[in-house]
Amino acid sequence: MLTPLEILQKYWKYPDFRENQEVIIQAVLAGKDTLALLPTGGGKSITFQVAGLAKDGLCIVVSPLISLMDDQVERLKSLGITAIAFSGKLSFDEQLRILDNAIYGAYKFLYISPERLQSELFNKKLLEMNVNLLAVDEAHCISEWGHDFRPSYRKIALLREKLPQVPVLALTATATPEVVLDICTQLQFKDKTVIKQSFSRANLTYTVAKINDKITALERLFNKDKSPSIIYVRSRFLCNEIQEQLNYLGFQTSIYNAGLLPENRKQNFADWKNGKTQIMIATNAFGMGIDKADVRWVIHYNIPESLESYFQEAGRAGRDGELADALLLYNDADISLVKNQFLTTIPNIDFIKKCYKNLCNHYHIAYAENQEQAQDFDFDEFCVKYDLKKNKALNTLQLLHREGIIGLSENFGNKSSFKFLISNDELLLYIERSKAFEPLLHYLLRTTTGAFDLFANVNEYEIARKLSISKNAVIEQLKLLEEANILIYNNTNTAFSISFLHIREDDRTINRIKKNILALHKQKEQKVKAMLDYVVQKKQCSAQYLLQYFGEKSDLFCGKCNNCKRQQKLTNQVLENIADSILNALHNEALSSQELLTQLDFDKTTILEALRILLAQNKIGVDKYNRYFLA
Repeated sequence: MLTPLEILQKYWKYPDFRENQEVIIQAVLAGKDTLALLPTGGGKSITFQVAGLAKDGLCIVVSPLISLMDDQVERLKSLGITAIAFSGKLSFDEQLRILDNAIYGAYKFLYISPERLQSELFNKKLLEMNVNLLAVDEAHCISEWGHDFRPSYRKIALLREKLPQVPVLALTATATPEVVLDICTQLQFKDKTVIKQSFSRANLTYTVAKINDKITALERLFNKDKSPSIIYVRSRFLCNEIQEQLNYLGFQTSIYNAGLLPENRKQNFADWKNGKTQIMIATNAFGMGIDKADVRWVIHYNIPESLESYFQEAGRAGRDGELADALLLYNDADISLVKNQFLTTIPNIDFIKKCYKNLCNHYHIAYAENQEQAQDFDFDEFCVKYDLKKNKALNTLQLLHREGIIGLSENFGNKSSFKFLISNDELLLYIERSKAFEPLLHYLLRTTTGAFDLFANVNEYEIARKLSISKNAVIEQLKLLEEANILIYNNTNTAFSISFLHIREDDRTINRIKKNILALHKQKEQKVKAMLDYVVQKKQCSAQYLLQYFGEKSDLFCGKCNNCKRQQKLTNQVLENIADSILNALHNEALSSQELLTQLDFDKTTILEALRILLAQNKIGVDKYNRYFLA
């Protein structure tokens, strides 16, 4: 069996491990339950991948995102390592085949979402597998105090009961002391081994700037610095809007959000990573697994929902160790928007109960039954049928998904979009020649704005209702118009699927998660408050504030953020005032430092510093009695 270092060199071609990676691997190989806290870019995935390869058997990896699982599986396969993802989008026969192959040793890594841990089939087959390690990625999700609490993560404890001799490696890039303790408790650590790398990033400057004209600020910045950059924005609409404005100003940009087709996201990322474009404009869908070390700027165009999210995203700058900047832009409107966006999105218990019952009735799920097999789901039709407000219904279904009651396809909630490729005049001429498309094109012209310049959302179900045709007919016409180069159509509305992971018990089902829902609301309030405090506070070094939030004491000041510069400017002004006071006091007679301390109403340290400066400037002198006099 190869040593961990030999495995690293064989598959990844790295000469040596990064800080703490080998310590983490050796702890796991010694059978210790281990929590690894490594900053963004610290190489978390390699720790469990090398550890899994260093032992006989299968490593099970619990991961929250299907896209992240797929990326890691493809990466491992490219290295010649056998891996597979076990997700809800697979048919029953595919699930059975994968699990049987895992039993017979066909894979070294089996990736699974926390929701699928409840699968009866998986739990039945699990006992026949030779599992050598349980890796829990993004482990902060298990804690209700974490920034992305997912109650389904609590089901991981059931694996511990079935696999009592298998060590656990939990990994995260962001965790407060409270979350660290909660992770160890929830995962039932036998011995609490926590390996933490300092969150301090000496090469990274955190700056918060209050700016009304953000585009002008970006223009000035990118005219000065042509380095690779990321701009994080709140929505897909802003992705398109900011890209349009920056492209007009002559910058090369890419966009990345969940509304793009997978092949478009992949191409946009490749263009940016390879230097074809300078700036990536993205929603928070652009995150985990992003591997580009030379990013010099990470800019938040909007205020994030939590310091954990901000710290993780900002940490994607300067992963090569060179100087880099994290810049957060805000104005007064952003403060109000954050409160409204993140604190008013949780539906009340009565609405959740109503929505859940409607969902079960929609699929004819009888009381005390469930349906784990994924089924197609038309969200718009569901909302119209049961007269539900879409935003509230969307939040409810996503909450039920997080609680592990239902399973939703990853792109659930995405809206289709389109953009005209020809001018308004050319489109009107086309309509005259192509009467078959006239009702649809006229409807799009009436109901959307800016679609000649930016992508606009399109609701195929609503169009079908208005035009009295089927939804499939609308989709087919839009695809034909795309083939004719009249428009670009991003169709994300046809791949929704839903599964029922718990037996139906109506109100009793929801009552069991009521406590979690209320805790989620409280947690969001606390995290939004901490985020806004960070944005508006002007006294403390930004880096120091962040480190203290994550439980790391620091007396150091970065000297580079706005707050440090402001304090430095204030200190210089104070020293000038004290120096003037000292010179005035010495005008009539020589005085000792003690006499100056008695006369002047300033602290000792600052007075002594002012005396040192005046001596260096030859404005004062000192006699043999240690009294200061005017030079």
